Amino acid sequence: MSSIAEHIKKSLKEIEKTQPDFFAENKDIIIMLISELYAWFDEFFGKRGDNYDYTGINCMKHREQRHHIEGIQQARKLFCKKYGNQYEDIVISQGEQHVRDDMGDILFADDYKAIGFWKKIRGF
Repeated sequence: MSSIAEHIKKSLKEIEKTQPDFFAENKDIIIMLISELYAWFDEFFGKRGDNYDYTGINCMKHREQRHHIEGIQQARKLFCKKYGNQYEDIVISQGEQHVRDDMGDILFADDYKAIGFWKKIRGF
């Protein structure tokens, strides 16, 4: 999956299909939540900071920040606090789907630190 817009579109279709009544009743909030959720997961894309550089060839490495089980749990806490616990299932399921779409599986944060991890992911 290449863009946040594609992630959002896919998620909204899935939520509408699996939870049609809840989606209809809360559509505006769900759209805002999903948009913020994916922006949060990919916040570090293309950025450079004191302890990281996710620009250029390293842009994919932004995923080590939040694309893991711990990141999904951080998102659950953050977005349930902001939007309410009635959105917990959506945050978890769509967070998991986002990570799977980008990484193929849900990893632990420490998995990204393994020697050769990014070479293996990039295929060289």
